[in-house]
Amino acid sequence: MTQEFENLLNLLKSSISENVMLGLQVAQNYKSEFEAYFGCLAEQYEDLYSFLEKNDIKVEGLLTDLVALDMSRNNLTEIPRSIGILKKLEVLDLYENNISELPLEIGYLTSLKELYLYTNGILIIPKTFKNLINLEDFVCFENDLNSFPMEILQFDKLSGLYLQDNKITFLPVEVTNLKYLKNLYLGNNKLTTLPREIIKLEKIERLGLNGNDFQVFPLEITTFKNLRKLRLDLNQLDKFSSEIEKFRAVNKNVLIDHTEL
Repeated sequence: MTQEFENLLNLLKSSISENVMLGLQVAQNYKSEFEAYFGCLAEQYEDLYSFLEKNDIKVEGLLTDLVALDMSRNNLTEIPRSIGILKKLEVLDLYENNISELPLEIGYLTSLKELYLYTNGILIIPKTFKNLINLEDFVCFENDLNSFPMEILQFDKLSGLYLQDNKITFLPVEVTNLKYLKNLYLGNNKLTTLPREIIKLEKIERLGLNGNDFQVFPLEITTFKNLRKLRLDLNQLDKFSSEIEKFRAVNKNVLIDHTEL
């Protein structure tokens, strides 16, 4: 590494925005070196930095070294495509904004472990989302999803899935691919049944099904040996049904939280 390029790196690491912008100007003279070192174009780096700066989102050090980024509560309506340069990012907070669509480039964040999208206006999950195979917690409640996000069905490290307060009408059989799932929250959607195959999710500890359209007690949940907390309130269940009474008798250690059962 030449001394000139090392000086460029020091400018980009600065906490002073004027120094960073100066470094990005200098980077135009080192395009090939910049791309080889950062794995992205200087223009992409500048685009993301300018977006963060414009929205008063503070970061320290090189953008491409970030492992956590908090962009929550900023009244954001979109995320720049340049977000895809953050290949080392493990935690991304985007909650409580006004985002309806995610860029395809979010699929480049393959180191991501935790993604918080709750309380936005997300309508659809992009196809590239399937690349986030290291995701462990996906928090996407209070959005406008009309269907279960099929793109997450290959996330075999996923332990927490929070999709309550959307408009989901059915749970696909393939949800059983999520074999390490412990927390599954689907409250306040439009579900009427569960797939029989859900019994394969043997690690489930917390299950939220409240505020849906169940009319019959979902017998599938009686097989969850590790279940510790259950919500089934605000459905159309008969609280005196024999299935419910049997469940109560056998699962005395399960906390049925705020339930009308």
